[in-house]
Amino acid sequence: MPLARAASSMFFGPIRTGRTPSMANNRDRKRKYYGSQVVQRYYRKGNGFTMLFDEYLDTPAYQVLTHAGRLILLDVMRHIRDTYKNIPPEKAAKVGFQYTHRDCREQVSEGTFHTAMQELRRIGWVDVKAEHQHYGLASPIVYSPSTKWRDYKPTQDETAKIQRLASNRVRRMSQSRKHRMKYIRGNQDATSTNHR
Repeated sequence: MPLARAASSMFFGPIRTGRTPSMANNRDRKRKYYGSQVVQRYYRKGNGFTMLFDEYLDTPAYQVLTHAGRLILLDVMRHIRDTYKNIPPEKAAKVGFQYTHRDCREQVSEGTFHTAMQELRRIGWVDVKAEHQHYGLASPIVYSPSTKWRDYKPTQDETAKIQRLASNRVRRMSQSRKHRMKYIRGNQDATSTNHR
């Protein structure tokens, strides 16, 4: 299994594409998809990359995250990818990994970092390996990859937030459509007046 795919499988479980190989082959024969090639051409430099799967981008566990939580989650994935280079996915949860503000590659304050990590733990993106913990106050926390996020149920406040954001998006799209139609009708009226 390729390294990137193994790391993804380790953190998020078996990768499900939603279609069988035969279906994929038949579909690929009819149409070519260039999206990944465009991304690689304009944004990829070097061999390291972190995959973002629709499987979790569309889940409540991701949608309820704060902006800082999403930022730190992506950096956690990068950190896991580099930490488990020589460790197979089935052993990842047992080994665990350390991830502190010092390891974080995003420009966030220490307070924002710790708040985001508590959020990731609460929702189930990472677990804390209690058996690896020391009793010293300065001991780093040992985490492990988790799939509990798949079963996460948003709170009432989080559900209301998701619905409010979705409603605001629909309203903005409706307003934009009205403005566009008004602009088009204005141009049509101006054109018809000029032709008289």
